[in-house]
Amino acid sequence: MQIRLTKKGRDHDVDRSKLTELAKYTRKQIALELSKSGYEIVRESGPGTLTIRLALTDVDPAIIALNIHPGSILTGAGLGGASAEAEFIDSLSGKVVAAALESQKGERGFDGLTKYGNAENVIQRWAKRLAIRMDKEHGKTRK
Repeated sequence: MQIRLTKKGRDHDVDRSKLTELAKYTRKQIALELSKSGYEIVRESGPGTLTIRLALTDVDPAIIALNIHPGSILTGAGLGGASAEAEFIDSLSGKVVAAALESQKGERGFDGLTKYGNAENVIQRWAKRLAIRMDKEHGKTRK
């Protein structure tokens, strides 16, 4: 898990300690969702093991006043969000087996009432979608 902000990401001027906190949150959410699907999280390479390289490239803080203003509902103004890039690498061969690029805004509601709630919501959705996609590739149905 890395933080590699694009110029756009740097323009949002998010405090480095908050970025570190969000990186830890991302790692925790991915491990939680993969564990729910029965995947073992390991630190060593081995057969059937993927290395996930993930970088947060943007964290967009919510503008709370706009999140509760009725006039901003149609435009999406004020919604926070996040962007990330990921590579899924066969841990033995080093071959990239998949890559992803995501950028999403949060949703209206209580998550937008804190500066980084929408970013956390987006990260939760990514982690869940990752586990669902892994299950699909393995012919599993998530319980």
